[in-house]
Order: sequence, then C-alpha cells, then structure tokens
Amino acid sequence: MSFAKTGYPKPFIPKFGFGTIGSPEDVVEAVAYAIEVGYRHIDCAYIYGNEKGVGKGIKIGLERANIERSELFITSKLWNTFHNPNVVEKACQKSIDDLGVGYLDLYLVHNSIAQVELEGGDWRSVDKEGKAILEEGVTILQTYKAMVALKEKGMIKHVGVSNFTVSHLLELKQAGLEVECNQIELHPFLPQDRVIDWCRENGIVCTAFSPLGTHSWDMRPKNAPNFFENQVLKEIAEKHSCSVVGVALAWAIQRREDGLCVIPKSYNPKHIKSNYEEALNVKLDKEDFEKIATLNIGFRIVDPYNIWKIPIFD
Repeated sequence: MSFAKTGYPKPFIPKFGFGTIGSPEDVVEAVAYAIEVGYRHIDCAYIYGNEKGVGKGIKIGLERANIERSELFITSKLWNTFHNPNVVEKACQKSIDDLGVGYLDLYLVHNSIAQVELEGGDWRSVDKEGKAILEEGVTILQTYKAMVALKEKGMIKHVGVSNFTVSHLLELKQAGLEVECNQIELHPFLPQDRVIDWCRENGIVCTAFSPLGTHSWDMRPKNAPNFFENQVLKEIAEKHSCSVVGVALAWAIQRREDGLCVIPKSYNPKHIKSNYEEALNVKLDKEDFEKIATLNIGFRIVDPYNIWKIPIFD
C-alpha cells in the first residue's frame, strides 16, 4: 500500500482512497466491492447521509477481502452545524456508531463555518435569501480544540480539516494547533499549488476530493470544464494507453513526491476497479505534467459561495 507521509515520522494515510458521497442504498455494494478490489482508505462524512450504508459495505468488504478493520483507514467529517464544542464529541460518536468501526482513523472539520441547525430545515441551513445562518460566538479555534480532545480520548487517531485556505490553516498554526490533513478540491483545472506547497512546508498531508470534476453532482456549474472531452488529457491518455480518468488520477498522486492522496468516487464496479488500477500504474512524464499545467484556470466546481452566499476561500 502506498502512503502519503509529509511531515510525519511514519506514513499514516493511504495515497489512494474511495469517496462515498451518494445513495445510502447503492453505497453498500460499492464500498464492499472497493475493499474487495484493494481500496483501504474509505472517505465518509455525516452530511452524505449514508454512513450506516457505508458501515454495512465495510462489514461485507472486510469479510470478502478476509482482512481486519485495523487494515482500513476510515475518514469522516464534522458538519457545519456541529461546530459548538459541546456537541463535537456527540457528532463524532454518531459517525463511529453508524459506520460500526469502533474509532475513526481521521476526523476532519468539513468546512470553516459554524452554522445554526434548523428544525426540519434543509442541510444548507440558510435564510430566506439563501445565505448561511451562522452560529454566533463559535470560533474555528474552539471547534478544533474539541476535535483534538477526541484524539486524546482515543475516539480518533488523526485530526484535520477540509476546504481550508492558507489563512485558515495559519490561524490554527498560530494558536499552536496541529493539523495533520487538509482535504481540498483538486484537479487539473484547479491544481491548488499555493495550498499544497504551504501544507507540505508545514507537515500537512493534502487529500484531493473531486479529482474528476464531480460530473454527477446536481449543483455542478453548467460552465464547468469537461474532463472527458479535454483534448490535452485525451492525448496523454492515448499516449499511455489508458483512460482520461487514469491520467487525472495519476497526475493528482504523482505531482508531489509525497504528502498527496486522492479519493475518487464511483458506484460502477467497472470504474471502481479501473480507477484503482490506472491511478497506481499509469506513470506520467515531465512532458505530461507540463501539458497538464496549461489547464489551470482556477475553476472551483464545489464552491461554497454557490451554496451559502458567503465567501470562504481567499
């Protein structure tokens, strides 16, 4: 198994993982098959609404692969409405119980904003104008300290963040709080060099979500670039006798010598297997990286501003 290891005395997170956002029903067999194929890093989140299904898939997958829970790396995330330090532990325990895994290998703050949980409201927690309703008096420092306490209690092994900018990370660093991982949107059209370089210099592993552009997401911008039709990626794929998907995944893993991992999602058995095989076997060269670098247009597909009408990113 290949690990990301920036800044740590020993590897702690597998470089290639499996994303689980999607249907609670379909996720069961998808996760089970992914583990059977060889995935050992399963990325989850409370807000996906399917952690019980993921848990069922993990149980089936462990049996099929004849491995122990300790051989898997399970990540989950604290949702925005649970940032109050008084409810952080309860939120974490719910994910652990729903997944049925005993503990989490990594627990992340899903976003940098604390929101009020609405009674019977939708997951966005927004007002009539569509703007996020923030929970006053709750800071990211308070939330993160409560996350660190979970590690001290043995509920989680590692702690980190998601969708954090350099300024967010710097705030935690200046407070003396250690961040072990930052999960961010990352693909050829949004390479995130500044964030990745800063994280590497400060011993933080980066995980790439939406490495293929999240084509199935219902909130995907209509003007988002199409990976599968991009001529540069198609030419590189032809050169290496692989798919465009294989090129994008290999690029994400190989663009840094260490400290980068990627978590594509698919519920299609054929794609689950081919993603795993191509990502780890396709070897890109310097010319490939130079061509892919020309695709950087800073296009963010999963932009919280489109969801909450507040700026989160620099």
